[in-house]
Amino acid sequence: MNPYITGFPTVPDVFAGRTKEIKKFENALQQTSSSQPPSPQNIAVIGNWGIGKTSFLNKCLAIAKEKKSLIIKVTLSPEKCKTMEDFVVNTLEAFYQAIWDYEGLSTKIKSQFSGWKIEGFQLLGVEIKKVDKKIPTASTILTEKIKELWKIVQNNIPSLVIAYDDLQYLSRCYANGLYDLRAVFQDTRESQVRSMLIVTGDDSLFSHIRGLSEPLLRFFEQIHLSSFSPEETKEALYLPLQVNKIELTYEKKLIDIIFEKTQGHPYFLNFFAHDFFEYKSKGKVTLKLFKKIYPEILEHIAAARFISDIAITSELERELLSYFCKNEILEVKQIKGITNPPMLLKRLEEKGILAKVKRGQYKLYHSLFREYLVLLENQE
Repeated sequence: MNPYITGFPTVPDVFAGRTKEIKKFENALQQTSSSQPPSPQNIAVIGNWGIGKTSFLNKCLAIAKEKKSLIIKVTLSPEKCKTMEDFVVNTLEAFYQAIWDYEGLSTKIKSQFSGWKIEGFQLLGVEIKKVDKKIPTASTILTEKIKELWKIVQNNIPSLVIAYDDLQYLSRCYANGLYDLRAVFQDTRESQVRSMLIVTGDDSLFSHIRGLSEPLLRFFEQIHLSSFSPEETKEALYLPLQVNKIELTYEKKLIDIIFEKTQGHPYFLNFFAHDFFEYKSKGKVTLKLFKKIYPEILEHIAAARFISDIAITSELERELLSYFCKNEILEVKQIKGITNPPMLLKRLEEKGILAKVKRGQYKLYHSLFREYLVLLENQE
């Protein structure tokens, strides 16, 4: 069986690198669980597409689980973030599931949460009625539920770790939701609840709420994930083999080439390793094999990513992309015969196809994508 999985998060057992970042999480978890008085820390894991945010989150949650914390993970989508009510409903459903999955709680304790299995906002286990012209908000209900949960389980677990994967969907669909979420966890902290919030999001996570950015930035300890270093690249290649007791090695010069080609990007690195293993499952992966199968690796990545990248562009945007076949970094002034290049460049940046180098200069989001575009142009 191939130990390298493409297109999905890396499982915690073979998670490589990020040593300093993991240490930050462990310190935050320790403070959340042990500080007197309770002073939970919250973490925001920030990074672009495919950089390993979900893999990092899953590794952190595996560590917290080993420490006997109660883990509540919510994987978000636009559908789950239409309103704060939708967000809270999905959160409380995750609470219910996590409680029943936790082995350290007795059936008697778990039965106290039977009313938390919900089908809609009107069934949150809280009587919603008008009292002194005030109606409980979704945020208020979430706050009270976290307090209630902690009151019941605090003698059995060291802390709650509440995780939201892809929190940018909340900021895009309901910008004030991040402010509401901050208020929830400030309130629970003041009530001495040991509840740690860890979230993932892309680089746009806080940019959609400029007026609220400053307090939110103070609220979170930010961990920014970037591409792997050469050492982390080597570890990512070898750790899955070691864990699965597979006797396979890589030629040293080839590891350097893999790092150069992938730029240490975890998503692309996994494709290289996966396809090497398909051809060579024991012995040594050599530079000779790389030269033989590299076109297939690029084709595999194109099918998984690059073709869809091109599909979301307009005809004019594709015409502009052709400039990058001859220019690694493109300046706006180099573009001729295309109407309103700045607008097209901005659109491509918003689609994740381009990255801004500096004012008036852009590059493709990865050199492998540029290599694929050159290949297509040469075939025409």
